[in-house]
Amino acid sequence: MLEDTIFRSNLEKLCQYYSESQDSHESPQLALMISKLAVLELCGWIEEWVHDLARSCVLARSDDAAAIEIMDNAIKNTHGIHYQQHVQPLLSVAIGASRLTAIERKLSENGKFDLLRSELGTVQKVRNLLAHTYTHDQTTRRIDAPITTMQRFKRMLSVLKEFNEFAISIE
Repeated sequence: MLEDTIFRSNLEKLCQYYSESQDSHESPQLALMISKLAVLELCGWIEEWVHDLARSCVLARSDDAAAIEIMDNAIKNTHGIHYQQHVQPLLSVAIGASRLTAIERKLSENGKFDLLRSELGTVQKVRNLLAHTYTHDQTTRRIDAPITTMQRFKRMLSVLKEFNEFAISIE
């Protein structure tokens, strides 16, 4: 599984910078920009996690160069973290639709799959808004503080780890 230590450290730093910007009464625009960066960092980490999982699943089952090339091409063409639009199709290529739906059913037993899909959908929606605008009007825009992004990450992390274990081990 993709290491989360560096990402977690980066997010903690962004939480600290955000807090400092609030304490020093600096421009509200700075706090918005720090919050925006936290969301974009989370999306980047999740996307890399998905790519890493997909490639690891193929490598765990095959050393066939053609299979690895198919996976690498699918990864190159996957840009996003929405479950049904990005994650599910990529992982279907990596492990097959029947194996993927078995994992989804297993995670659905305790509500974790719904949590993951919901969080990914929310983060993707926020990311799309933030990635296609620039920070110019601090009075009308509301972006979750980095601590909220950290909480979202923590909620997803245990599910992602469980997903990873199932995907790598499923026959």
